[in-house]
Order: sequence, then C-alpha cells, then structure tokens
Amino acid sequence: MFKNDIFKSNRVSLLNPEKTDLSDQVKHLFKGLFSRFAEFSDPLDPTSRLVLDRDAVKQFISICTDTSEVKDTDDTLVLLFNDYDPNQDGLIEEEDFMRFWKKSVFDCEQIVWSNINSIGYR
Repeated sequence: MFKNDIFKSNRVSLLNPEKTDLSDQVKHLFKGLFSRFAEFSDPLDPTSRLVLDRDAVKQFISICTDTSEVKDTDDTLVLLFNDYDPNQDGLIEEEDFMRFWKKSVFDCEQIVWSNINSIGYR
C-alpha cells in the first residue's frame, strides 16, 4: 500500500477552505485509491473506462473498515450501488466514487477519518 506524507504528521482538512468540496489532498488520496482498485470496464476496448465492480468495492470496504469479509448485504456496499451507480450497470465510476466520499465527509467526517486511518493514513 502506498503512503502519502501529507496525511502522516498533521491532520489536514478534509474540505477545501470554502467548505464546499473535498480538499485537493483528499481528492488526490481518494482518486489514487480508486485507481488502485479499479479495472477497465472492458480490457479489450481501448476506449473503456476505469471502474470498480462489486468485488473491488467489497475489497476496498474491507480495507477501510478493517474487516475480513464484506457481505453483499453490507450497508455501505448497498448504498454505493443504489445511490452512486446512476446507470445501474453494477460499476462505480471515479466521478461517482468521489461523490460518495464528498457526501460522506459532509455527513460523517469522523467515520471518514476512521476509514482513512484504517487505510494507513493519519
């Protein structure tokens, strides 16, 4: 797992100074994590996009929550695919992944910090 020094020493703000969006550092973190778990929607199509399928999201949730197994009924898994998969194709795109994290920061910042700590950032 990669580490990022911006999260090691002092806790950075999860939000930008205007408190309207994720901070640049947090965007960088979550985009990097998305890329780490994402795969091309169609590896044979050069125009395909990077996406997270259900198994990748389960693996990501497992790391964020420090649990060994994420069931198909997991609240976060169900929420992600119900609310952040607009075309209901079973794939989460980066933009939707980022929308999930932005809403999560606004709704439950302490849980997001716990997730970030579980991933190995402080």
